[in-house]
Amino acid sequence: MEADDSGLPPEDVRAQMLKSGGRWGLDVTTEGPRRIEACKILHCDLGTIMDEVKPMKQRMPGIVYTGTRAEMEWLCRRLSQFEINSTVLPQNDGDHARSIDISKFATSIINNAKRR
Repeated sequence: MEADDSGLPPEDVRAQMLKSGGRWGLDVTTEGPRRIEACKILHCDLGTIMDEVKPMKQRMPGIVYTGTRAEMEWLCRRLSQFEINSTVLPQNDGDHARSIDISKFATSIINNAKRR
């Protein structure tokens, strides 16, 4: 998230943030029917396509997305507003962590950043 919570920073800036601050993961610890509520919130906030909702739900409980610390903290705060349990944890930069990077799914915040 950029400082104004309106989108991802430019790719080069984001890459530098990941390099200097490391990769972080959003660990959604919610189980059962609350997972659907968590998916709705993340889906709406990120603008993911519908095809991403089922895999997102299947990653719960566990690391749902990775990205910069600021991005994951923003998502964690959003979920906490709805009393959905999640935490932000450091991640390695392996293939799996990169495969669920928020930049691959977050169409609405990417589009917001491009409109500027």
